[in-house]
Amino acid sequence: MNADARTEKSRVSYCFGPFELRPFERKLLRDGTEIALTEKPFHTLLFLVRRSLEHPGEAVGKEQINREVWGGRQVEDNNLNQAIARLRKTLGDLDTKRPQFIRTIQGEGFCFVAEVRELASGRADQPPVQGSNASRVPVPLVWFGAVFVALLVAAFATY
Repeated sequence: MNADARTEKSRVSYCFGPFELRPFERKLLRDGTEIALTEKPFHTLLFLVRRSLEHPGEAVGKEQINREVWGGRQVEDNNLNQAIARLRKTLGDLDTKRPQFIRTIQGEGFCFVAEVRELASGRADQPPVQGSNASRVPVPLVWFGAVFVALLVAAFATY
């Protein structure tokens, strides 16, 4: 990934359910309130969320998570299991038969199953724009509408 792609990706937030994941601030929010999450669970969640956007419905193996989150360092399976357990508890995803966010696929790994929306942010130090870019009204159209309304008001005010 080149520097421009990394910078652009760092300005994206991910929304799922009542949560917003802000990688550029290293924050997880639930309904706008920050939730404490340590480094490895945060990066595990970020990896699973991004992976779900690139490969929806596909499981990712423990080895790949280890490479991405722990930098390929030799760690025990228990470290990943603890990170996943912490995420499930934090997300309130405790029903393993009907997971809302993280599904374990025996013999394959884990799959992030919630619908994820990406939100672009103008600058990394600003909160992300709410809603998708498709639903935003272009700025020139907003100005045109404001001028039109002002002209109508002025026209009716002279009567």
